[in-house]
Amino acid sequence: MSEFNGKKIGMMIGSMGFRMPTFMGENSDKLGVAPIPHFEGGNRTNPVFFDGYGISAKSKHPDAAWKFIEYLSLSGNEDSSKLADMYLATSKAVSEAIGQAKDPAKSVYLEELNYAVKPSIDNNPLFRQAWSEVLAAQFLNLLTVSDEDIPQKMKELALELDQQLIRLKNEQETAGSTAEGS
Repeated sequence: MSEFNGKKIGMMIGSMGFRMPTFMGENSDKLGVAPIPHFEGGNRTNPVFFDGYGISAKSKHPDAAWKFIEYLSLSGNEDSSKLADMYLATSKAVSEAIGQAKDPAKSVYLEELNYAVKPSIDNNPLFRQAWSEVLAAQFLNLLTVSDEDIPQKMKELALELDQQLIRLKNEQETAGSTAEGS
Protein backbone atom coordinates (compact mmCIF):
# COMPACT_ATOMS: atom_id res chain seq x y z
CA MET A 1 0.00 0.00 0.00
CA SER A 2 2.71 2.51 0.92
CA GLU A 3 4.69 1.65 -2.24
CA PHE A 4 1.56 2.20 -4.32
CA ASN A 5 0.64 5.45 -2.55
CA GLY A 6 4.22 6.64 -2.99
CA LYS A 7 3.95 5.88 -6.70
CA LYS A 8 6.93 3.50 -6.51
CA ILE A 9 4.85 0.69 -8.00
CA GLY A 10 2.15 1.08 -10.59
CA MET A 11 -0.26 -1.69 -9.65
CA MET A 12 -1.51 -3.57 -6.63
CA ILE A 13 -3.97 -6.37 -6.07
CA GLY A 14 -6.23 -6.24 -3.06
CA SER A 15 -8.43 -3.94 -1.08
CA MET A 16 -7.45 -0.31 -0.98
CA GLY A 17 -9.99 0.63 1.68
CA PHE A 18 -10.52 3.75 -0.39
CA ARG A 19 -8.14 5.91 1.59
CA MET A 20 -6.41 7.20 -1.48
CA PRO A 21 -5.53 10.87 -0.87
CA THR A 22 -2.58 10.48 -3.25
CA PHE A 23 -5.03 9.99 -6.11
CA MET A 24 -7.50 12.75 -5.30
CA GLY A 25 -7.99 16.16 -6.88
CA GLU A 26 -5.74 16.75 -9.87
CA ASN A 27 -4.37 13.19 -9.59
CA SER A 28 -7.78 11.49 -9.66
CA ASP A 29 -7.42 10.47 -13.31
CA LYS A 30 -4.24 8.52 -12.50
CA LEU A 31 -6.06 5.81 -10.54
CA GLY A 32 -7.79 2.94 -12.29
CA VAL A 33 -9.70 0.20 -10.49
CA ALA A 34 -10.71 -3.17 -11.92
CA PRO A 35 -13.39 -5.47 -10.50
CA ILE A 36 -12.48 -8.76 -8.88
CA PRO A 37 -11.91 -11.41 -11.58
CA HIS A 38 -14.49 -14.18 -11.77
CA PHE A 39 -15.43 -17.11 -13.99
CA GLU A 40 -18.22 -16.53 -16.47
CA GLY A 41 -21.46 -17.91 -15.08
CA GLY A 42 -19.94 -18.51 -11.65
CA ASN A 43 -21.39 -17.22 -8.42
CA ARG A 44 -19.62 -14.04 -7.45
CA THR A 45 -18.85 -13.57 -3.79
CA ASN A 46 -16.61 -10.83 -2.54
CA PRO A 47 -15.54 -10.88 1.09
CA VAL A 48 -15.94 -7.30 2.23
CA PHE A 49 -14.50 -5.78 5.37
CA PHE A 50 -16.27 -2.77 6.78
CA ASP A 51 -15.13 -0.12 9.19
CA GLY A 52 -17.71 1.68 11.20
CA TYR A 53 -18.51 4.24 13.81
CA GLY A 54 -19.34 3.42 17.38
CA ILE A 55 -20.39 5.03 20.60
CA SER A 56 -18.62 4.06 23.80
CA ALA A 57 -20.70 2.64 26.62
CA LYS A 58 -18.92 5.21 28.80
CA SER A 59 -20.08 8.13 26.65
CA LYS A 60 -21.54 10.96 28.73
CA HIS A 61 -23.63 12.10 25.76
CA PRO A 62 -24.62 9.03 23.70
CA ASP A 63 -27.63 10.78 22.14
CA ALA A 64 -25.48 13.67 20.92
CA ALA A 65 -22.89 11.18 19.62
CA TRP A 66 -25.59 9.31 17.70
CA LYS A 67 -26.92 12.56 16.20
CA PHE A 68 -23.39 13.41 15.03
CA ILE A 69 -22.87 9.96 13.48
CA GLU A 70 -26.27 10.21 11.80
CA TYR A 71 -25.43 13.70 10.49
CA LEU A 72 -22.01 12.64 9.22
CA SER A 73 -22.89 9.28 7.69
CA LEU A 74 -26.58 9.19 6.84
CA SER A 75 -27.31 12.61 5.36
CA GLY A 76 -26.10 14.19 2.15
CA ASN A 77 -24.72 17.39 3.68
CA GLU A 78 -21.47 19.17 2.81
CA ASP A 79 -19.52 17.55 5.67
CA SER A 80 -20.57 14.01 4.73
CA SER A 81 -19.67 14.78 1.11
CA LYS A 82 -16.16 15.84 2.16
CA LEU A 83 -15.76 12.71 4.30
CA ALA A 84 -16.94 10.53 1.42
CA ASP A 85 -14.21 11.93 -0.84
CA MET A 86 -11.86 9.35 0.72
CA TYR A 87 -14.38 6.60 1.54
CA LEU A 88 -17.42 4.93 0.14
CA ALA A 89 -20.49 6.47 1.73
CA THR A 90 -22.18 4.45 4.45
CA SER A 91 -25.57 4.54 2.78
CA LYS A 92 -26.67 4.05 -0.80
CA ALA A 93 -28.81 7.21 -0.63
CA VAL A 94 -25.83 9.35 0.42
CA SER A 95 -23.61 7.68 -2.17
CA GLU A 96 -26.13 8.52 -4.89
CA ALA A 97 -26.69 12.05 -3.57
CA ILE A 98 -23.00 12.92 -3.72
CA GLY A 99 -22.39 11.19 -7.07
CA GLN A 100 -20.06 8.35 -6.07
CA ALA A 101 -21.60 6.10 -8.73
CA LYS A 102 -20.24 8.51 -11.37
CA ASP A 103 -16.69 8.36 -10.02
CA PRO A 104 -14.65 6.00 -12.26
CA ALA A 105 -12.91 4.25 -9.32
CA LYS A 106 -15.59 4.35 -6.63
CA SER A 107 -18.25 3.10 -9.02
CA VAL A 108 -16.31 -0.17 -9.42
CA TYR A 109 -16.25 -0.66 -5.64
CA LEU A 110 -19.95 0.17 -5.39
CA GLU A 111 -20.75 -2.45 -8.03
CA GLU A 112 -18.62 -5.03 -6.17
CA LEU A 113 -20.76 -4.46 -3.05
CA ASN A 114 -23.61 -6.17 -4.92
CA TYR A 115 -21.69 -9.41 -4.38
CA ALA A 116 -20.58 -8.77 -0.81
CA VAL A 117 -20.46 -11.67 1.63
CA LYS A 118 -19.25 -12.06 5.18
CA PRO A 119 -15.50 -12.86 5.05
CA SER A 120 -14.70 -16.48 5.86
CA ILE A 121 -12.22 -15.27 8.46
CA ASP A 122 -15.24 -14.15 10.53
CA ASN A 123 -16.91 -17.57 10.44
CA ASN A 124 -14.59 -19.01 13.08
CA PRO A 125 -13.72 -16.75 16.03
CA LEU A 126 -10.43 -18.62 16.54
CA PHE A 127 -9.21 -18.07 12.97
CA ARG A 128 -7.47 -14.76 13.67
CA GLN A 129 -5.58 -16.36 16.57
CA ALA A 130 -4.65 -19.41 14.50
CA TRP A 131 -3.28 -17.41 11.58
CA SER A 132 0.39 -16.81 12.32
CA GLU A 133 3.38 -15.24 10.63
CA VAL A 134 4.58 -18.75 9.73
CA LEU A 135 1.28 -19.59 8.01
CA ALA A 136 1.25 -16.20 6.29
CA ALA A 137 4.76 -16.83 4.96
CA GLN A 138 3.71 -20.28 3.70
CA PHE A 139 0.72 -18.72 1.99
CA LEU A 140 2.90 -16.10 0.28
CA ASN A 141 5.30 -18.85 -0.80
CA LEU A 142 2.46 -20.28 -2.89
CA LEU A 143 3.26 -17.50 -5.37
CA THR A 144 6.62 -19.14 -6.10
CA VAL A 145 5.40 -22.74 -6.32
CA SER A 146 5.01 -24.40 -9.70
CA ASP A 147 1.39 -24.74 -10.85
CA GLU A 148 1.29 -28.51 -10.45
CA ASP A 149 2.48 -28.25 -6.80
CA ILE A 150 -0.09 -25.65 -5.72
CA PRO A 151 -2.91 -28.09 -4.78
CA GLN A 152 -0.61 -30.14 -2.52
CA LYS A 153 0.91 -27.04 -0.90
CA MET A 154 -2.55 -25.57 -0.29
CA LYS A 155 -3.67 -28.85 1.27
CA GLU A 156 -0.64 -28.84 3.58
CA LEU A 157 -1.35 -25.24 4.56
CA ALA A 158 -5.05 -26.01 5.21
CA LEU A 159 -4.14 -29.04 7.37
CA GLU A 160 -1.70 -26.98 9.39
CA LEU A 161 -4.34 -24.28 9.92
CA ASP A 162 -6.85 -26.97 10.96
CA GLN A 163 -4.36 -28.27 13.54
CA GLN A 164 -3.90 -24.76 14.92
CA LEU A 165 -7.68 -24.30 15.18
CA ILE A 166 -8.08 -27.64 16.99
CA ARG A 167 -5.26 -26.74 19.40
CA LEU A 168 -6.83 -23.33 20.16
CA LYS A 169 -10.28 -24.85 20.62
CA ASN A 170 -8.88 -27.45 23.05
CA GLU A 171 -7.02 -24.72 24.97
CA GLN A 172 -10.22 -22.68 25.16
CA GLU A 173 -12.26 -25.66 26.40
CA THR A 174 -9.58 -26.55 28.96
CA ALA A 175 -9.49 -22.96 30.22
CA GLY A 176 -13.30 -22.96 30.44
CA SER A 177 -13.48 -26.20 32.40
CA THR A 178 -10.67 -25.05 34.73
CA ALA A 179 -12.56 -21.81 35.40
CA GLU A 180 -15.76 -23.77 36.17
CA GLY A 181 -13.92 -26.05 38.59
CA SER A 182 -12.48 -23.11 40.55
